[in-house]
Amino acid sequence: MQWKAEVRIEQTLHGYDRGHRELASSAVLDDQARSVMLVLSDLLATSAFSSGKSYLTAYPLQSASRYVLARTWPAGQGYRPGSVWTHSLLLDYQTLVVLPDLLFLQSLFQPPRLEKFDEYRRPVILSAEGGKTTHINISKSQAQSALLQLYGDCPADDVIVRSTRSSSDEILALALWRQMWPALRREFAFTTAEGGGLSGFNFACTMRFSMHTLESTDVAQISEPEGYSALLDDLPIAGPTDLRAFLGRYAIESPVPRRSAAQVASFFLKAREAAPVERLAAARPLIVDGKMPRLARDLIAAAVVATIEFDDVMKLVSMAGSAPVDVDSGPLAKRLTSLSSQQMRALLDSCLSAESDGFALDLFKQVVTHSPSAVVAGAASDINRIAMAQLRPDVLETPEWWPVDDAARGALISRVAEFRDVDWAAVLSALRPTIGPNTVGALLEALSANGESIGVALFKQGNAKIREKIAIWIVARPSRLQLLAENVDAITPDMLEVLAAAQIGQPPPFDHIQIWSALFTILEKAPPAGTSSLIIGYLLSLRLEDPASRKLAGITFAPLYRAVKSYRLSSRETRYLETSLARLSATSYGMRSVIDSALTRWPVSSSDCGALQLSNDGEQILELAREVAKRGGSDALKAALQISDLSVTAKACIHRALEDHDKKKSGGWPFSWW
Repeated sequence: MQWKAEVRIEQTLHGYDRGHRELASSAVLDDQARSVMLVLSDLLATSAFSSGKSYLTAYPLQSASRYVLARTWPAGQGYRPGSVWTHSLLLDYQTLVVLPDLLFLQSLFQPPRLEKFDEYRRPVILSAEGGKTTHINISKSQAQSALLQLYGDCPADDVIVRSTRSSSDEILALALWRQMWPALRREFAFTTAEGGGLSGFNFACTMRFSMHTLESTDVAQISEPEGYSALLDDLPIAGPTDLRAFLGRYAIESPVPRRSAAQVASFFLKAREAAPVERLAAARPLIVDGKMPRLARDLIAAAVVATIEFDDVMKLVSMAGSAPVDVDSGPLAKRLTSLSSQQMRALLDSCLSAESDGFALDLFKQVVTHSPSAVVAGAASDINRIAMAQLRPDVLETPEWWPVDDAARGALISRVAEFRDVDWAAVLSALRPTIGPNTVGALLEALSANGESIGVALFKQGNAKIREKIAIWIVARPSRLQLLAENVDAITPDMLEVLAAAQIGQPPPFDHIQIWSALFTILEKAPPAGTSSLIIGYLLSLRLEDPASRKLAGITFAPLYRAVKSYRLSSRETRYLETSLARLSATSYGMRSVIDSALTRWPVSSSDCGALQLSNDGEQILELAREVAKRGGSDALKAALQISDLSVTAKACIHRALEDHDKKKSGGWPFSWW
């Protein structure tokens, strides 16, 4: 709404002309408005008018969006008894707001002279600065009675005030009217006509005067005596006043404006000399539960500008945290970046403790958004971490943001996984070097397909416990194994052992032979690190094509044979090995199944030593040779002796096996004495 330099006040005149009627008007009104004005311009007063007497009537003219202030005089001699003149001023709603003091409107009233009504057919033009009034004298008892009925704990819709002199009644009515905030002023109706009534027009609040009403109640007995006293003291003062401006801005916000008026006035007194945070504390009864949001916003905005000390900021958050106000807390947030980590943590936790979205949540967002990531991360707590990371994903890359406890980290990663566009490589870097198995498990569960490379990198760089955890995740999907195989130079025998152990934890047989073959090439330069890699390596050799199969068997057969014979395999490893060999047609168990599988895969012939070349251990070669003789007789062993590259040890073992075979055949071995 734009204020004008001058205001236009329409006017009408009612009087007797073969009945009471409208005689002149500067405005064209609708029929309903004209009907209401016709009735209220001729109230039936109980006391007769005498010359020079008059009364005031004021009421809203809702259909015309105007407010009427009217003065009524007796028509005098020459007119029918009871005839009156009524001069009405029609004030638009803007005029009710912009005029600094409404009491001077009394000076605009004038009864008609010699039935010349032309001046009532023109509006009154006034400066927007209005007229000036001085302090007025009011009856304290009258004023107190009216205030208690208007703004008491149970406000009256029909206020009845004890009448004194007509001039005192008018002054009080106008003083109360000008003190009201604009919304109430537009709804308020009053008359100073003794016995005059305003019922039947559905006015929200009316006031009338009577000689027979009771005296007022003691103001000390009401809930807000300071507020009533402030309103009472303000009534005689020429307007505008600070209290009226305050009421005009804030009282209307209350769900029960009239019942809150004294409370607002009381707060006005307390807040004048108080600091911003103290004013907010005093206003808590007014703004709690979202009441009076404009007052809350203004008070919080003032506190945001002026508050510097940490303790005051904490009070501000505590008092105004849940207030749903639109206040820019950015300037305050920028001033808070110098807080210590402990203070920042306490502040952010307090902000998130608010019961609803409001100032505290906005301050949290502003602080987290505008502070350096290191400052924000250093203030992380179990209360604020997730909300903090949602606003500033970069804090995930800061070690200080993460809790120390491994289980807590794991639980947190599960929640972080719900975020979009997480830089998992940066997260992994922040978690090192104290990353633990719970964290690893959560990471592996959180990583999507495009995070496999991160899991593989974590496997390479983690400690033994971490590798055990990740190895299970890697062997579950060939693409992860393939990533390791593509950088096989970074794989060590220890890593291969962990992978093999993870594979043994799965049901046999294992697939992806070529990927596993690439991984096992590292054993060409270094021996196996444990029995699991011996088992997987040997089983792999049985399924590869030569020469790769024989090369890998040459590395794994002999140590596996010794491990089986000395019972160094775990029960899980034993079951896996025997089950796998059974699938490859081995019919025996333990060490015999290893020997059987080797000779089945690499048979001995006149041109090929076969399995006899898988070991340099005489005991192992002898067992193999005896099995060859058992399967094919001495001819197969004799034919193998002719092979030129047969080792000296192998030849000796073959001769020994032939001797044993011949003794057994002749019946002299092993129980020839029977």
